[in-house]
Amino acid sequence: MAQPPPSGPSQPPYQPYPQQPYPPQYPPQQPYYAPGAPPPKEDHTLLYVAVAIIVVIVVIAVLALYFFFIAVNTAGQFTKVTITGVSFTVQYNGANSGYFGTQVTSCPTCPFTVSVIGPFTYKLTLHNSGAFDQSVDTITLSTSGYFQLTGVSPTLPATVTGASSLDFTLTIQATSPGTYTLAGTIGTS
Repeated sequence: MAQPPPSGPSQPPYQPYPQQPYPPQYPPQQPYYAPGAPPPKEDHTLLYVAVAIIVVIVVIAVLALYFFFIAVNTAGQFTKVTITGVSFTVQYNGANSGYFGTQVTSCPTCPFTVSVIGPFTYKLTLHNSGAFDQSVDTITLSTSGYFQLTGVSPTLPATVTGASSLDFTLTIQATSPGTYTLAGTIGTS
């Protein structure tokens, strides 16, 4: 049998050592969180498309304005018609002749400039030097490649009383730019 340990002064029962707090850490530690995933990249595709569309629109607008101003500034060169004079031959179909002369060349407004874009009017004056009334049956243009007669006022046939004048307003459409003499024929009876 085992013997108890020799007696001697009695020993206090076993006591664990008191817990010693760890020295505080400076600064106090927070719990550690792993870094999160980076934020998703923003998709700028829509922004790039919008900027590209705006740039294209601006470029088209600038080009349109440029060509518009070129067209406006040079339009006169491509649409201008200058009439330097007139020459209407009078054809007498009746028994009398000579009362309007053989040619009408008077053009107090010549030279004048018109556009091929729209029609213009020209006032043709016929003077009857005879004592009797005379009839104007037709007025035609012989420069049909460059001008088109679209109207005559007063309507034909028209009577020019003796020893007087009558103004005819010709409505004409120029068809080709350039410089011309307005020529035609006046038919009488």
